Amino acid sequence: MLNKDECRIGSLDQIKLGIEIPILPKKTTDVTEERNGWYVKGPIPGAWISKAAQLSGDHTLHVALAIQYVRGLYEVESKEKCNIIAIKRFHFDRFGVKKDSTRRALERLQEAGLIKYTKDGQKFKVTILPVEP
Repeated sequence: MLNKDECRIGSLDQIKLGIEIPILPKKTTDVTEERNGWYVKGPIPGAWISKAAQLSGDHTLHVALAIQYVRGLYEVESKEKCNIIAIKRFHFDRFGVKKDSTRRALERLQEAGLIKYTKDGQKFKVTILPVEP
């Protein structure tokens, strides 16, 4: 039913009944964000972000940060560590990444062994892979 690394938001009753649970609410702004501003939740493994920073391409690091930002949203909502996330276009927009640059940056991150991704309708399903220090 649920992969142990995949985080979803919903009640236990919904999960037991097999009701589809949204991956993240459409609106990710909450009271805390309005009060404190938004941030990328850590920790982000230094070896992971360092490897992303060394890759070529104008927006590769931006996309890597967007992925880590969404991972942090999952962890705040689900209260558990997440390695598989669904990320939508508006998350990349927050980091100044245009639509045509997104896929190229995702390809570079995948080729570097930082992520695996698939396109799933309007979103990308991204698995964040561990990196040796």
